[in-house]
Amino acid sequence: MSEEQLVAAEPRIDQKSYLGALCRAVPYHLVERILENPTEDALALQRSEGSVLFFDLVGFTAIAEELTKRALSLGRLAKLLDGLFTRMHFEALFPYRGHVVEFAGDAMTVTFRGHDHAQRAAAAALEAQRLVAREAASSDDPLIQGLRARVGVSTGGISLAVIGDLARRTSVATGSAVHGAIALQLKAEPGQCLISAATAKALRSARLTKVDSDAFSLEGLDELPPVQALEPLAGRLDSNRAEKIALLEAFVPAPVARRLRTTPNGWRIEAEVRQAVVVFAEITGFITRSEKHLETALLMSRSLLRAFHKYDGLVLKVTATATGHQAMILFGAHRPTDNDDEKAVLASLEAMTRLSSFRSSEGAVSMKVGIHRGSVLFGAVGSDSKHDLTAIGDAVNIAARISARAQPLEVLVSDTVHEAISSEITTSTLGPIQVKGKSAPLVLHRVHGAAHGHAHYARSRAHRRFSAGREAVQAELGGLVDEALAGHGSLVGLIGTSGTGKSHLLSNVVDRWLLEPGTLAIVARCQYASQAQPLAPVRQFFEAFLGIASADSESSRVATLREKLRQHDVGPEATELISFLLPVRRPDGVDETLSDFSDPSSRERLINSMVSFASSRFDQHKVLYVLEDLHFADTLTLELVRRLAKIDRNRAFLLVATARPVSMVSELRSALHHEIKLGNLTQQASSELICHELHAEHVDPALMSFLWGRTEGNPEYLVQTIRFLADRFLIRVHNGVVTTGTIGAVGLDEVVPPTWAQVALARLDGLTEIERRVLRTASAIGFNFTEPVLEETEMSLSHDTIRTAVEGLANQQLVINDPAQPRSYCFRDEITRSMAYSIIPESERKQMHARIARALERLSSGINGLAATIAHHYERADRLSEAAVWFETVVAQTFRAGLKSESAVFSERLAAVRARLKELRAG
Repeated sequence: MSEEQLVAAEPRIDQKSYLGALCRAVPYHLVERILENPTEDALALQRSEGSVLFFDLVGFTAIAEELTKRALSLGRLAKLLDGLFTRMHFEALFPYRGHVVEFAGDAMTVTFRGHDHAQRAAAAALEAQRLVAREAASSDDPLIQGLRARVGVSTGGISLAVIGDLARRTSVATGSAVHGAIALQLKAEPGQCLISAATAKALRSARLTKVDSDAFSLEGLDELPPVQALEPLAGRLDSNRAEKIALLEAFVPAPVARRLRTTPNGWRIEAEVRQAVVVFAEITGFITRSEKHLETALLMSRSLLRAFHKYDGLVLKVTATATGHQAMILFGAHRPTDNDDEKAVLASLEAMTRLSSFRSSEGAVSMKVGIHRGSVLFGAVGSDSKHDLTAIGDAVNIAARISARAQPLEVLVSDTVHEAISSEITTSTLGPIQVKGKSAPLVLHRVHGAAHGHAHYARSRAHRRFSAGREAVQAELGGLVDEALAGHGSLVGLIGTSGTGKSHLLSNVVDRWLLEPGTLAIVARCQYASQAQPLAPVRQFFEAFLGIASADSESSRVATLREKLRQHDVGPEATELISFLLPVRRPDGVDETLSDFSDPSSRERLINSMVSFASSRFDQHKVLYVLEDLHFADTLTLELVRRLAKIDRNRAFLLVATARPVSMVSELRSALHHEIKLGNLTQQASSELICHELHAEHVDPALMSFLWGRTEGNPEYLVQTIRFLADRFLIRVHNGVVTTGTIGAVGLDEVVPPTWAQVALARLDGLTEIERRVLRTASAIGFNFTEPVLEETEMSLSHDTIRTAVEGLANQQLVINDPAQPRSYCFRDEITRSMAYSIIPESERKQMHARIARALERLSSGINGLAATIAHHYERADRLSEAAVWFETVVAQTFRAGLKSESAVFSERLAAVRARLKELRAG
């Protein structure tokens, strides 16, 4: 499919409908300002005097817990909530110009500002109480009949702030009126509305009963304020839609945004029971100090939220409490993994560490965290005019109660979470505690930090990756590992097309190798961009083993090289290795190796010294060498691998390489001791993979038939399709079975894009505008990219914004971080990169490539081998003069390096660029 066809195939979204849907999912005090002025200025702090109503359903938690146990009653619970809140919005809040600023499932914070705000808030509070009373009286279910509401209303200062960054934001309400309303609600009896003394003073002809010096029970109003009709949005959705969408969607949780993008006129995400790790973080210390220290408070809040986003936490709520704010974060509810407990704990520890950096000047600031895992009722609740994603249930309540038991700067976890993390996290056990609503006491554990392991070049993972349908391959690889550890080494090739799981199986080989005490494993990857660099991935091996850093001085580097090579009995030929591993700085600022690759005898001595070094290591250590993507290797690297295949195999070593079945590696494949070819999965194996991804037991036969037929069992294509459907809530797990819900398997044929490429393209459609922008730029940079290059290319975006966007892309498994280089990434697969590149408008591509080339030029000092990449980007930018200069450099470099085939290829590209230049000048 051509790039033009790919762009044409991109799903088109009705921007007006999507914008309207976002407006219904974002607090109205932000919506009205963004629609009026779609710039960052619309998100500035809003301070005002007003009244705040805090509403909480008493007994709803018990109802949720009971109905959660009755699987068939979940729809009833969602219907109850939605019906109640719809009436509340249209009959109690909107008529009196109340704006919902925080919506926590069974609780709401509503602001009333402007003229007569106290009278309007009081009228809304009374009407809300009447609505709940009518709902309870009209039900024949004893559970619903016991439903009551507590309401608090307070008058004073209101501050509405935005925390987060361009990619992820949330609105936070603070001020004396906000926290006062919450405190009054906590003091109220079920069915009662308490108002502050300031509110009582502002009311006209109210019937009040004094409770204490600052609390009055509101019994009624003799004069109701006039009601006001809702202002329609339609007239404000016609202009600057892209700018408005970019500002609004950062406030919407990613699952909701994806749903709204695909069905903007139907926001419903039906409530479902899911397993999740629930984190409650209570932050105190900025209530009275927030005016004076607001900037610090916002910086701190943004930093804390980023810690949870980094580990794929879904921040559902940041709500005000009587003494501060409370954040609820879910791990695993939307896209479960096998280490959600560990991620929740690590995120909490990092958030605590980040908080500590603010405590030196803000000593009153503190946080405490409670974590529990269990079933939650997860979905969107509200009305068609205001709704939100939330979680309700026993696990939520327990996590909240655990956080209440924690001491300042303490992370407590339940027994359930502790069981899952005990081998990775150090903890100490506390005595059992009794919590409200539980007959049995809870055993809690205090978290201290991550457990310390042994350092390796590669580390064994605590959680193994699942490999459906690869049992025979796993057994064969396991046998080769065991043979190698027993002293019979070999060179093994994993050969397969994109998406068949080569890297996946490779990870399991590393894990199995490192189970043996005293073993070492080191991994390198060949890259397209480094094909013009002789032995680039081999340099990675040596620098990792020898402990050489780019910042080392020349004398230190030489001393380290000589000593480490001497320890491995490398003789006089070590001079060649030192020349190879000791680059010098040229007058133009570029690093260049001392090795003379143009001399055949010099190349031969270098390869001999490398083979000798490897052989020496195999005598001393049990070593696993891994070389990924061999189809991108330069010719000297391929020659070295062929030579290593001929060394004495009676040692404990294993060389594993992955490659696609392309002609470039044909000769090498004949030298492999073992070759393992990977194909697609059977239908049964595909079913097992789906069940693992979705934590299910079975797949509906009709759905399985559709998925297997569409993907033909390609593991990566299958996983991408499953995530596409899960992102849009088009499949779900019910009683352990993966089903399609109401759409049916037949309906999926129209919904699911017909090719892997289009599925990948559709997944990109669910990204935020900032994530899409960063991913597009990354795709133009190449399959591998780094944050510094992104920052140099997208200079209008801040470091934090780019970092957050890249972390979001990694969390959604579109890109993968290189563990050895924290700021380096690669795309999960080439198809995702191609699709991201395809959505760049043609008019922008040339400008983007030119920016990338200039960024690489700025970064090229001290970075070896960027000439070919810079030339490529200038060529794509149609900056032919610059491209020719850099191609000349590449041709000279590859010729001097003895890379004859590579030099010929770049010579052809140089000739083509010169020919185009000549045509342009002649024209």
